[in-house]
Amino acid sequence: MLLSGPPRPAGAQTAAPAPRAPRPAPRAPPAAGPAFAGHVADAATGEAVPGATVLGATVLFTDLKQGTATDGPGNFSFANLPRGRFGVQIRSLGYTTVSLTVDTGAGQPLDVKLIPAATEIGQVVVTGVSAATEARRSCPPSSSTAPASTKLRART
Repeated sequence: MLLSGPPRPAGAQTAAPAPRAPRPAPRAPPAAGPAFAGHVADAATGEAVPGATVLGATVLFTDLKQGTATDGPGNFSFANLPRGRFGVQIRSLGYTTVSLTVDTGAGQPLDVKLIPAATEIGQVVVTGVSAATEARRSCPPSSSTAPASTKLRART
């Protein structure tokens, strides 16, 4: 015999459990904005823009403060961008920066050709020290006069 709760008098009716409040419907994830993708290549060769690192060109939505870098073959992509027209900059060392306005809701990939540009830097000065000079600096100076306590006495 199983008992649950206190004993009830004979003929007593049991109250129905209170109905539970309905569970809220699960939230749908926020609607994703359009994906935006493209390709960046060298205008002269058509090949992916080389970089000093594994990554090549930088693609930056200046209005949205979102950026990414191209992969080895020169491709890039963004997810969840708002729909609209926004400014974008594409730049890479050794190329002219491209600034343009794109429509993120158009669904068209962006194909950009960067024009090589010479980058002029200021004067570079290289200095060095010869091994002989370095050796003289690292050795303590020699003294021609020894302290009085170490002077040899002359024999007479």
